[in-house]
Amino acid sequence: MRVAALPTALIRPFLPKDFPVDLAQGNEPAITVALESAKVAVAMQGVVHADSSIHLSKGATVTMRAIRPALVALSGVTVAAPIDAAITINALSLPAPKALTISGIGVDATIAASKTGGGAISATIGSGDGARVLAVESLRAAVKTEAIGTAVQAMVDTKIDGIVVKVSADARGLKTFAAKEIESAALLVDVQVSGITSERLAKEVPSAAKVIRELSAGNMDASFHYEGSMLDGKGRVAVKAVGVELRADAGLTPQSLTVDATVSADVSPALLAAAAELPMKLAAATHIDAKLDSVTMQRTVPWEFAAPASAHAVLRIPAVVMAGVPGVAADIGLTDTVLDANVTLGAKMAARGTLTSKIAAHSGNKRVPLAPLNAHFAWTDAGAAPASWTADADLDGIKVDGLAMLIDIDEAMRKEIGDGARLSVKGASIGAGGVSFEVESTLQRLKANLNGQFVDGVLSLANSAIDVTIPASSATEMLNALSSKPVENAPDAPNAKKEPPAWKQVSAVAVVATITNFRMRVGGDAAAPVTASAPVPAPGSGGPVTAATAPRVVLPAGFAAVVKLDMKPVMLVPTNGEPLTIESVAIAINAPGLEKPAVVKVVAAIAGAGGQRVPIALDATLTDWAGADGAVLLDRIRVDGTLKAARASTRVVGAVLGMGAELEEAVGPELSVDASVVSSGPGSATGAATVSSKFVNMKAPQVSLKNGVVSVVAAQPVTVDFIPSEPLRHRYLAAINPVFRDVRLADEKKPIVFTVQTLSYPIDGDRARLSGDMRLVVGDVLLDPNADNDVLNLLKVFQTKDQKPIDGVIDPLNVVIREGQLTYKDFEVGIEKQGKSWKTRLIFDGDIDLTKTPPFARSIAANYPLGSVAREVVSVLPNDDGGGSVANLINTASLGIGDALQLRIKMRGPLGEVNGKPVKLERKVKVIFDAKSMGGGVGNTVEGIGQKIGDLFGGNKNPKKGTKK
Repeated sequence: MRVAALPTALIRPFLPKDFPVDLAQGNEPAITVALESAKVAVAMQGVVHADSSIHLSKGATVTMRAIRPALVALSGVTVAAPIDAAITINALSLPAPKALTISGIGVDATIAASKTGGGAISATIGSGDGARVLAVESLRAAVKTEAIGTAVQAMVDTKIDGIVVKVSADARGLKTFAAKEIESAALLVDVQVSGITSERLAKEVPSAAKVIRELSAGNMDASFHYEGSMLDGKGRVAVKAVGVELRADAGLTPQSLTVDATVSADVSPALLAAAAELPMKLAAATHIDAKLDSVTMQRTVPWEFAAPASAHAVLRIPAVVMAGVPGVAADIGLTDTVLDANVTLGAKMAARGTLTSKIAAHSGNKRVPLAPLNAHFAWTDAGAAPASWTADADLDGIKVDGLAMLIDIDEAMRKEIGDGARLSVKGASIGAGGVSFEVESTLQRLKANLNGQFVDGVLSLANSAIDVTIPASSATEMLNALSSKPVENAPDAPNAKKEPPAWKQVSAVAVVATITNFRMRVGGDAAAPVTASAPVPAPGSGGPVTAATAPRVVLPAGFAAVVKLDMKPVMLVPTNGEPLTIESVAIAINAPGLEKPAVVKVVAAIAGAGGQRVPIALDATLTDWAGADGAVLLDRIRVDGTLKAARASTRVVGAVLGMGAELEEAVGPELSVDASVVSSGPGSATGAATVSSKFVNMKAPQVSLKNGVVSVVAAQPVTVDFIPSEPLRHRYLAAINPVFRDVRLADEKKPIVFTVQTLSYPIDGDRARLSGDMRLVVGDVLLDPNADNDVLNLLKVFQTKDQKPIDGVIDPLNVVIREGQLTYKDFEVGIEKQGKSWKTRLIFDGDIDLTKTPPFARSIAANYPLGSVAREVVSVLPNDDGGGSVANLINTASLGIGDALQLRIKMRGPLGEVNGKPVKLERKVKVIFDAKSMGGGVGNTVEGIGQKIGDLFGGNKNPKKGTKK
């Protein structure tokens, strides 16, 4: 170190007071300092004045090279490599020692730091998980003041991780640096930050990295400006990037800090998807504006503020379109959406606000208004207890065109619903996670008033009502779909035609459900849908409906329902027939729980155009119908109940069943039914029924059901007495023997008696498993000539032109059914009475397959006396034995042995209509010689002749010995 022109003022204190020489006299007070080393260089030159104040005369420089990281670490910053620093002091003034204060110091200096050897300084701030590694590319700071206590200007200019930061500050009135003077000093601070990339922000906040990357594609700039004192002033923070802008204005007073903030941002579909997992998405980018008004924080101590007591926020979205909204067919658009909320902060937080918007349906470029939305909400924190909240929302003045676009409503339904309906929803919290709610809808097709709760996964409704209306067009389509069925072709025909629609028109169907109580568990396996465990056998396909083959119906756990359904009058117009009116249907269901008995009551009334009515009353109790897991137990269900229908109009019932007037013609104008069933065990029951009408009366004292099979035992037979109307003859009796097609009773006071002695019939309709023993007692009848009767038109008595009925008698018929195969033998019919006997007696054997539709006669055979047959009809039939023609055979009657020769006629084919028309049976003739029919010696005389004739036409396949063919 070299010191030149050492000021005498610095030496004087070390000299005796009585030193005779005044060193200062005649000497210039000056100081020059120079320091040189390998890593440090100092150059300084100044003047010391008479009052001992010091001023640098030519400025000064301080250069430090390769400052070790350990030395830098003393400042709390860790660097990875040595750094260089250069300080330039343009001016410096120090007051005299007696008056030396910080406020009196004047300085104009700059400092610059850089990495030794060049490049960015790698600096680590903080430690542990909070440590941040920064790449400082440049750092320069400056301070300028004539006297710190009067005014100070400071500046920092740096570039860190590519981000340029510029800070300028101006402080005035620091004076003596007392606490009050520092707090009251005038400050002007300005900070500019530019070049902040989304990747840099994502690195700082990894949990929000996806959102930050989608927030803006460009760099972000930020600024901070403050003017005032530490106790009173105004500041502003601004952040701006492509599509994002934030601005916050703050007002500081000695008592509080108040902040107002606005955020404006463009939200893209990708940004929303990154911010939240939603079942819907943005159809296109949208814009939002948010404003936070007057958030005030009270000052507690000079540099600390209490949490704000309240805040007011407003969110505005000019227009947004959401796509993929569950349950709707179009996108949903919101315009002029405003969320206005007041938030109370502190120990007990609360929020209250409103939401308004205009909702519309969007499809392509088409936008159709739906309704304005108005909603309110309130939330309150209850400390240790669960928070509470309430909310309500209204859609008032719903536009049907917008609704139609969302849920695909046809034009007819739109007209019926109209505009102006309201949908209102209210909700409130119950304890921890529970919700109570009210829903009101005035839609013409779905009116509802629901009151319920959702607590601990259980949904419950009470004192609620739903009014559902199915439009006329939909009701007509649904009813026709239920009633349509294919018309049978000939057996095994490939394509089945469909009948014309049964119903020409059905009026709108309105059903009101009154819910006294309804409960079910929601979520997880508790709300399992109805599933099928195995295919259900089709009727006639074989296999009973059991727990293994029936659909497995599973209700939600905790299910309970006390519900009443009332249907308003419905007009039904069949395609063929008179209009009907369902006057009323009332169904009451009381199911208090899955494992508790359920009671079902049905009361209904249907009326015809002429005032005929069908009253129905059903009352049933179901026990063991479901398990605790919600599975319906078809194999264990127990049913106790009654069914009554007093004087029901058969014309109305026939119209409902699509039978036209057939049922009325079959049983008479009215029908009364009284049936009861009593369970006898799981899946088993016994029942009794009586049916009475003009033409049919039935008594079933005991019918049993077990394992899916209905059975009747001989000790309790089912008896039916009836007058054979045309529908009964054609549909049922003709399936036993075609002779019944044209039977009328000679005395209607003596009806036919049909007795079911035993029966085993599966309820799945599989006739291949049908078995039974039955007896039919007919008696004296009248037989009407009919060219389509394949049995009777073979007799010449039925070929007369006057078409008068022929007297006849039908002896009792015993029918045996085994596995769907019906057989009978020795069924005797007497025709054309002669005194006390009958001119012709036909004895039938039958073998009929009931599993076919219609039933198929494999064989119905009878012996016809040659003298009774209609020769012109029989002569054209084929010979079953393949011998000579039947016409030649008939001519043998002239030989006087016609009564000994009989024609065994065998018939085969479907017994009923195919494609709406009767089908002719296939008939074949076989010659049978019966010598007993000749009587006395004449029979013995002509026996040989008869054998020869029979042999001639193939009738005798095993001739006696000694005869020649």
